[in-house]
Amino acid sequence: MEIAEKGLSLIVPAGIFNNVIKLDFINESGCADIGISSQWYAENVRIIQWEEITIAGPIQHKLSTATVGNINYSKDIRLQGVSMLGNTDRYVYLTNMMPGIIPGPLTMTFKGELVNNTNSAINLTFGSSQTFDAIIYDNSYTEVIRWLTGKFFTMAVESRTIAPGEKFTFQDKLELKYADNSEPIEEGGYTKGPWHLARTLAAQTGMTNKWLAEQGLISVKEQWVEKHYPVTTR
Repeated sequence: MEIAEKGLSLIVPAGIFNNVIKLDFINESGCADIGISSQWYAENVRIIQWEEITIAGPIQHKLSTATVGNINYSKDIRLQGVSMLGNTDRYVYLTNMMPGIIPGPLTMTFKGELVNNTNSAINLTFGSSQTFDAIIYDNSYTEVIRWLTGKFFTMAVESRTIAPGEKFTFQDKLELKYADNSEPIEEGGYTKGPWHLARTLAAQTGMTNKWLAEQGLISVKEQWVEKHYPVTTR
């Protein structure tokens, strides 16, 4: 074992930690399944991340929650007002590489929560039967997968009310494959993004066509009709 790096800043689900020390465990045997290979230590918290080498490849574990003395470290921080929380069933998804098995796209289960932490009820209006979406981004924040792709929804306005202290929950599965060729996505780090699709009262009732016209917004439809079907005097 040796100290590989000092003074690191590391972000894990439990929070942001500074002055982190990384320890590496020397693999003198050359074994491909040695177990723990590295550990990251934060002051007063101890291990916040560790990595192990398995026959299927490296697996990284990150600290999600911890209580040290009177200090709570948690990924589930409830913000004042309205908060959106999202998580998946796993942090790492591994393909089965055993002989005789043909690797296919992995499936991720995602869950989102829209939490009302206010003292008043929140009314949500949806423009269709679709009430949420989920997106996977790569390290350059380029969209790779979207749950919506290939799905159809009825174009009917829906409404829902979230009382104070209650939450709106949505959950589904998402295949980790490219939409254009159905191939599994490449190995690497990705970021998830849940989206809630409610429309706001201001946008749906305040910004009417009449109001927009009064503000001087030109109607493309009216311009097109006037050009192709001019009014003629008889």
